[in-house]
Amino acid sequence: MGVMRFSLPSPSPLGPGAAARAYFSGPDGIPWPSATRLVGSTLEVERSVTESGNFHIPWPVGGAGELVLSTSTLPERAEPYLIAVELARGKLNNVRNMAEDWQQIGLILPPGFGTELSETTRTFARAVTHQHDATLAQELASQVIVEAVGLGERLAGAYAEQALAARKRQAGRLATWLGAALGKTRPEQPGMQWYLGAFNAAAVTTLWREIEPSEGSFQWEVTDRQIGWCEQSKLKVVAGPLVSFDAQGLPDWCCLWEGDVDNLAAVVGQFVETVVKRYRGHVNLWHCAARIAEGVALDLSEEDRLRLAVRVIEIARHHDPETPVLLSFDQPWGEYLQRNGQELSPLHVADVLVRSELGIGGIGLELNVGYYPGGTQPRDALALHRLLDYWSSFGLPLYVWLTVPGGSGNDPLATTKAAMLAGTSGAPWSATTQAAWAERLVPSLLARPAVRGVFWNQWRDDEPHHWPHSGLVDASGRAKPALSSLAALRRRHLT
Repeated sequence: MGVMRFSLPSPSPLGPGAAARAYFSGPDGIPWPSATRLVGSTLEVERSVTESGNFHIPWPVGGAGELVLSTSTLPERAEPYLIAVELARGKLNNVRNMAEDWQQIGLILPPGFGTELSETTRTFARAVTHQHDATLAQELASQVIVEAVGLGERLAGAYAEQALAARKRQAGRLATWLGAALGKTRPEQPGMQWYLGAFNAAAVTTLWREIEPSEGSFQWEVTDRQIGWCEQSKLKVVAGPLVSFDAQGLPDWCCLWEGDVDNLAAVVGQFVETVVKRYRGHVNLWHCAARIAEGVALDLSEEDRLRLAVRVIEIARHHDPETPVLLSFDQPWGEYLQRNGQELSPLHVADVLVRSELGIGGIGLELNVGYYPGGTQPRDALALHRLLDYWSSFGLPLYVWLTVPGGSGNDPLATTKAAMLAGTSGAPWSATTQAAWAERLVPSLLARPAVRGVFWNQWRDDEPHHWPHSGLVDASGRAKPALSSLAALRRRHLT
């Protein structure tokens, strides 16, 4: 058991619950079990290991609001680290390293970037050499953090713009899929013309709980209509998840098989076979399994979830060998590992399944930004690129499901128990901040050749849904600004 200590500026800049959401990781970013508590003006982090590692914590960043920032690799020591100095070191190193890596593949830095980076580096040098004056050092470090985050955003924007232009010069408009999860939406509902103006694909939900609410009794009407509408509209179709391992993924009647994984696997197999046979030839990609890493359904163990995921993939491949299959992971940074004692990170689970030679055709990443627990804590664009680097190492196409709150306050139609984190601009989440996040993150995703599809994880707020206020159509049936932003990206870059 190791203990690390960090001194905070006074007054503490940490937002509510930030210490509880902090964690330590190895250089690969995979969290270690840890517990962080605030003792006066010092953060004490108890870890399961004593090795050097990186500390990650939600930190207020000027006008950007609260973002998860990371230190460089730190060895354990008795003397507390000045946390602002170490977060500034980590973010500045991240910017410098990404700029160097991208320049080697031909990136042209934004105007004035090198000069500003040099100035920020000099400010950081002052912070490091004045640590005997903790107040001054942390003030200077806070300035460095704001400047480095801003430089990182400019760098990521330049990468997205230049990479997209290069890809379009080589192949014309991109064939990347852009769509949204239709949920319970019927094609005849008002506003569906907005969908066709923005997207070239759709994620049709085939949630087991909704299709087979009682054993042997199937309700196909909504799914049949959605898939028929997609075909008529010439939209690419991702159907699934066939099985989701979260609390709302399995039908209530499956509790009869709790603790009996063999019989549960047989029942799962029957459902998957029924769905795949019904829609074979009408689907372009099967989303076989979701929320594998942290699934809580029926208190299944990690081994049980892996076994069931393998079963789902095998059955889908057997009954529709021509259509690719994928599995997806929520919380792909794996923050949950620091609190629940699980051993396998999302990357480890994916590695096990990919190496099993099941014929997996892609990996899905679910980024539900701004929700806790169960969602993804806000990070900057460079952190997203680093995540994509890790997941691209499998050599498989990536498909990203993205969610960002587009409002605040109570949402009576939301089913999740997750709460919305503080707005990243210092103000509550709104339709405007949602659009800003879409304009920041989606171009970075489209710029990556490994990313073959991007799906907004919720289409409407005016019907029952999972994440509060995250739809592209609000509770009054009006389109949010993010929908216009996505439509503009589609017109500019995609087929």
